[in-house]
Amino acid sequence: MELSTHTKGAITELAVQQAFLSHGFGVSVPILPTSRYDMIADIDGHLFKVQIKTARPVKDSDAFRFSLRSSRTHRWGVTEVKYDKSEVDMFATWYNGNVYVVPQYLVEGHTECILRNSSANDQTKRIRFAEDFELNNVINRWKTENPQLPFYQNHIQ
Repeated sequence: MELSTHTKGAITELAVQQAFLSHGFGVSVPILPTSRYDMIADIDGHLFKVQIKTARPVKDSDAFRFSLRSSRTHRWGVTEVKYDKSEVDMFATWYNGNVYVVPQYLVEGHTECILRNSSANDQTKRIRFAEDFELNNVINRWKTENPQLPFYQNHIQ
């Protein structure tokens, strides 16, 4: 049985929330589904609006992608709207058992984010490698490199 997109989204949201909680971070969820974010992460006393997106594989690749837009279906069709920096601080997704976080400023103006596990031709410029955005790795960089800065500031270039 194929899961509905709503069920897949709920599974992704729960996986991301669990990952943040397992690191000792606070998680708050809006009461109404009208917010442009899915959760607030309380990280070291700093609050971050997190939009959680479901990832899917990129065909014939070891990469995966997720949308940076919201979609609403209504009787006239589908409306898609990008997120801006006043609405979301970071995007999060869950893929193959790992949680990934991408700051909004890195994907400003884009409609999707692609994270790769490798490069077919050893190219490194303009490629976002998944391991750089894995939640555990981001937290470790923050704790070891500059823990006096707010979480996520200058930890992903």
